[in-house]
Amino acid sequence: MGHVLFCSDQLDGVAAAAIMGRMLRLRGREWRLGGTLSHASESGVALLAQTKNAILHLLDVSPDYLVPFEQTVSSLAANNKIAYWCSDLPCAEETAGIIKGVSAAADIITHRSPLCSAELAQQRFLPNDSTALQLAALAHDIKLWRRHDETALRLADVIASGYDRRSIVDALSKGVLWSATLQAARDAYLEKKEKALAELNKHIIIKDYVGAKCGFTLAANLLPSADACQHLLDTHAGVDVAVVVYRDRRIVFRRREGIDVDLARVAKVFDGGGREYASGGRLRTGESVTAESFERVVFGIDRTLKDFFIR
Repeated sequence: MGHVLFCSDQLDGVAAAAIMGRMLRLRGREWRLGGTLSHASESGVALLAQTKNAILHLLDVSPDYLVPFEQTVSSLAANNKIAYWCSDLPCAEETAGIIKGVSAAADIITHRSPLCSAELAQQRFLPNDSTALQLAALAHDIKLWRRHDETALRLADVIASGYDRRSIVDALSKGVLWSATLQAARDAYLEKKEKALAELNKHIIIKDYVGAKCGFTLAANLLPSADACQHLLDTHAGVDVAVVVYRDRRIVFRRREGIDVDLARVAKVFDGGGREYASGGRLRTGESVTAESFERVVFGIDRTLKDFFIR
């Protein structure tokens, strides 16, 4: 029974997959990255569903990636063993409980503390490995919003660019944290990213709620949610909460420090989750969001948020 890794499409998930892959390689075990999971694409979930007779490692994966979650996990557990690795998402322990109920799990690790999923894998399996320590630190820098490490920022950009994740995980698991090929991919992406950030300011709508002024904007799918939200907060001082709507119907939230709004609760209204200071979900509308439909979409979101804040 081989090991197949599925991770989030963020640096924490990719780094966790690289650490797990490195550990399995050092132990002489067969492994491969089956795919990445995200709100933006159903392809990863489809690949996950096709995997059989394996130990499935779900790394940095929240339940809203696998909706309906319990039904999906039950189906996977019929043909595989499931290992679940997730950090301090509020839903992590609940998710682990569901997996335990339907699967003879290979391993389940969750942790409600300022640790990311890559750190959990590193501390559990490769506590003294220098490459694993580096990868865990890079993931921590992005996941916990430190954003001080240039290598972490560069890797996050390459992942966001759509560069082949299998190649990234394989290279990182071998200790190759950067290369000329990755640099070229990042350079091409940064040109597109700058244009996409400039476009954010063309679609700003500000709404005032009890205790928070929300700024809504429309983003291209290639922009990482953290960058899009931070750009909105940096360029509009009067906005307390950035609300970024993506063309593929994702919706993400991020608040300024000192704003007392639990964004994890807000995201649940949109079938999502996250942390109290940053979260995300998905709009129920079946169509892509365009510049022409953006105001209408915001009107619907506004009604939902008004109901939330009035309760």
